[in-house]
Amino acid sequence: MTAPPVTMGSLAPLRADWSARATGARLVTAVTEARPLRADVTMSPGTRAIALATLIAADPSSTVLAVTATTREAEDLAAALRELVDPDVVDIFPSWETLPHERLSPRSDTVGRRLAVLRRLTHPDPDDAAYGPLQVVVAPIRAVMQPLAPGLGDLEPVALRPGDERPLDEVVEALAAAAYSRTDMVERRGRVRRPGRDHRRLPAHRGPPAARRVLG
Repeated sequence: MTAPPVTMGSLAPLRADWSARATGARLVTAVTEARPLRADVTMSPGTRAIALATLIAADPSSTVLAVTATTREAEDLAAALRELVDPDVVDIFPSWETLPHERLSPRSDTVGRRLAVLRRLTHPDPDDAAYGPLQVVVAPIRAVMQPLAPGLGDLEPVALRPGDERPLDEVVEALAAAAYSRTDMVERRGRVRRPGRDHRRLPAHRGPPAARRVLG
């Protein structure tokens, strides 16, 4: 059985051409020779994505943490990187939208996205693109500075794939343990509904609503 072809961004040939030029070669050499110390590299904002893509291609086994000043810059950089490398190996680690002293809970999709990134860094699944290994994590500086509880990457997600068989009550209890809220109507992320023999949920961080009907 042959492995599926690796998906590359639409601008991957541009990255390959830039990498072959003297500028790209000097960048890779400077960063590689400086390890484990620091290499200071100055470049214009427009070249950051292609420079990072060049470093990723030069060392596919490593994971790069790209820190930006704002969330908007993180989103723009991630979007550009997905056009230059395999989009499945790029993800954003978002920051909390609430401050520590505020008596507010962060949005469930933010919690889900952060846990998904930590899970992919700790226990990547090569057979699942959604939970596969990451080559670059883009994070605003606020997300990098916010403290993390130990062991978050070890939390096992509740995953249901076509053909899987699991007791309905077990799935609902697992979702409840993962902080899903039981409700009569699923309208927001992080909620689960179990009317009769139907099971509906809205994933916490990505994807459309999911519905399962139990037969028998």
